[in-house]
Amino acid sequence: MSRDWKNEKDYSYTKNHTPELWAWEFLRRNPEYRRDWEKALSKWEKNKSHEANSRNKTLNQNCYTKKERPRKLPFENARYRWGLLEPEIIDPDIDIDIHTHLSEFDLPIFYESGHLFNDNEFTILQATGIEKGQVVILFDLQKPIHQQYKKVKQELLERQKEFLRGKKIIEPKNRGKQYLWKKYLRILDAYTVKAKKKEIAQIIFPHVKNEYPECKGSKQVYSCYKLAMELANKRYLKIL
Repeated sequence: MSRDWKNEKDYSYTKNHTPELWAWEFLRRNPEYRRDWEKALSKWEKNKSHEANSRNKTLNQNCYTKKERPRKLPFENARYRWGLLEPEIIDPDIDIDIHTHLSEFDLPIFYESGHLFNDNEFTILQATGIEKGQVVILFDLQKPIHQQYKKVKQELLERQKEFLRGKKIIEPKNRGKQYLWKKYLRILDAYTVKAKKKEIAQIIFPHVKNEYPECKGSKQVYSCYKLAMELANKRYLKIL
């Protein structure tokens, strides 16, 4: 990522972000995720280098030269480790916005309830399987949807009630949080380049007093940083 955390306009691309893209912003700033990507990339480069060297020796050409790195790489634990639907890990340095052309880059797909699988995507569901507390419903697109939905809605509610056994469901309240999330991203990026809390406070919270001994600005920065790291450490799935 080449964002200048000091420049708010550098983060304007998040203006129309969907929940999935907000989740991606925090995931790609997770240090462990980035290490997983570097390990997968290193393995890929070694394999490519070995293949190229073998081929070039036969052709008496120069050794393998690095080309543009891939956008995705195989990663078996992508679902359980990072909540991604497919067994792939995505390059964390790729900026994605809602206008990204899908032929150039597939948006990150998280393993979540409410995902729609078409007939040509059913193999993904077969490969990932379902977990306890999940159900799969089959809809026929050649028949009226409202009739099929009405038929299964009541049964779904009954099964949910039986599964929860009196527990209440708390719906995520993400409306209006995008303004804070953008600040969180800037603070995470500032910490990545080892900016001081005092400097971060001056730029992101210029109207908050930061005199010693209260240091309110620096304290607010640290508080936001902790919340941002919680989101980067798997709580990004709560955004979905």
